Parts: sequence; structure tokens; C-alpha cells
Amino acid sequence: MKIRIEDVARPSCRMPIINNPTIYMSDLGLLAAVNYSDAKKDTNLYLVDVRAMQCRKYSVPDAQYGAYGFVRGSDGNLYLGFFGGKIYMFDMAARSFSMVAHPFPDRLVWGGGASQMGKIYMGVYSTGEFCEYDILTRKYDVFAPMPKDSLSHYASEFAELPGGRILVYIQGAKPTFVLYDPASKRIEKKYALDLHAKASRSLAALDSERVIFSSGDAV
Repeated sequence: MKIRIEDVARPSCRMPIINNPTIYMSDLGLLAAVNYSDAKKDTNLYLVDVRAMQCRKYSVPDAQYGAYGFVRGSDGNLYLGFFGGKIYMFDMAARSFSMVAHPFPDRLVWGGGASQMGKIYMGVYSTGEFCEYDILTRKYDVFAPMPKDSLSHYASEFAELPGGRILVYIQGAKPTFVLYDPASKRIEKKYALDLHAKASRSLAALDSERVIFSSGDAV
């Protein structure tokens, strides 16, 4: 079997497409990406049609930048969490942005997740807090699993487990796994990792009891 790699698009942007996640929407044949810009301008969402090999650009409003939280919700729309602590929705039908929540006025969004139950999760630096945004009700709750007198925590990874619970990985000064139950809206467990066995920015649920992640030179 031969493996072939081809360009699907070469979007023109002032700053590179790095650090932010990319999302492939197989039902639409689209690859979504956001370029990184720390200049508070020129941040764009790119939708690449991988079949037609065409790319369209949509400017991010309100001088938002640093879309480290970038996920697709159960409603099919894209949700972006920015360094300004705001969450925006990109409506895939209307092809337009709208701000839906501002849970962290003075925090940097550092990662995001989405569940099949219609929830969007965004985590921040440096407190390690995360929020749960309800797509249906358009309301959100903020949770602070780390000590208030401790900083340098990055709530960066979210994995939906079988049964609906959410596993949150908080990296930084005290790497910690947090098990959150959306049904009761409470944190069930916290598990601190050894400082020499830090997880990476990638989590995947194996089954209802096990999660796989990379750590240094091991998995």
C-alpha cells in the first residue's frame, strides 16, 4: 500500500497555524483551523474544503486572539475560547461569529473540550479553572479544582468518558487529573501525578475505567 501526501490548501495568513487545534469535519468534508496571532489582530478561521481543494477565510471579531480552546459542539457549530477569556461560536450555517460567554475576564483560555450531551468545556491558565457552557440554555458554570493560593496551572485537556463524566487534565506546577460529573455538577476525584511523569496535551478514553496518555518517553 502506498501512502501519498498532498497539499489540500495553502491559506494566506500573516501568522502561522500553530499551537491551536485543527478540526476535521468528515460530514462536511471540511478542515477547520485558526491561525495564531499575539498581536490582537489578523486572527482568522480557515475552512478548507478537502474535496474541492479550496479554502475560505473568516475574520475573528473583536480583536480576539490565541484560540487555544477550539472544539466542535454537538450542535455542529465551532466554539473558540480565546486569551481574553471569552467564548465565541462560529455558526456553520450562517458562517458568522457571535460571543456566547465571558467566563474568565482575566484568564487565558488554554484548552477546550466538547461532550455529546451538549456541553462545551474551556480551561484556563494560571488558576487551572474550567467552565462548562450549556449549548441549549446558553448558561455556564465555573469550577476551581486547584488551591486558590497556587498558580501556574493549565486546564488544557478534556476527555468525555463512557457514561458522560469528564476527565480534565491540568498541567503545570502540579499536574493533576480531575474527574468531573456533569449530572451532579461536582468534582468527584482528583489525582495528582508525579512531577516526573507529566502527561502530554493528548488524552483518549480507552473504556469506562481507563484513559491513555503519553508521558515523557512512555504511554
